[in-house]
Amino acid sequence: MAVLLFAVAFGTVGEAEVYKLTGPDGRVTYTDSRSEGGINTKVEVVETGSYAGEAELAPIGEAAASRKVTIFTTEWCGVCRKAKSYMASQGIAFDEFDIEKSRSARSRFDKLGARGVPVILVGKEKMTGFSAGKLKAMLDRAGI
Repeated sequence: MAVLLFAVAFGTVGEAEVYKLTGPDGRVTYTDSRSEGGINTKVEVVETGSYAGEAELAPIGEAAASRKVTIFTTEWCGVCRKAKSYMASQGIAFDEFDIEKSRSARSRFDKLGARGVPVILVGKEKMTGFSAGKLKAMLDRAGI
C-alpha cells in the first residue's frame, strides 16, 4: 500500500518532460527542467515519456528538421557562445540543445559519436567545433 501511495504521489521513476524554451530574443533551447524559463520566456511541453527508448528523441528530430540547423552546446563553452553569436548575427535560424541540461539532447549527442561541443548539424552534415567558413559551406550545400 505504501509503495502504491509513493508511486501515485511521485510518479514513475525515469519519466520526464522535455521543455521547449523560447527566449525573448527568439532563441530556442530544449531542456528537462521547466525552471530554466525566466521572465519573457515561453515554455511549452513538447514530449512526455521515459528515457528508455527513442521516443523522447522525436521532438528533437522534428525541430531540427524544421529549422535544419542544430547546435549541441553546454553553458560554459566559449566556442559554443561564439558559434551561436555568429549564427544570430548572420540571421541563421538554429535550434540549441544543451547536453548538460537535457538527457534527450545528451542521448542524441552520444548517438552522433560526438566527443566535444559544439556540434553543429546542417541537414545531415556534422561539424565539431566551429568555423564560420565551414558553416557557410555547409549551409550553401544544404541550400539554406
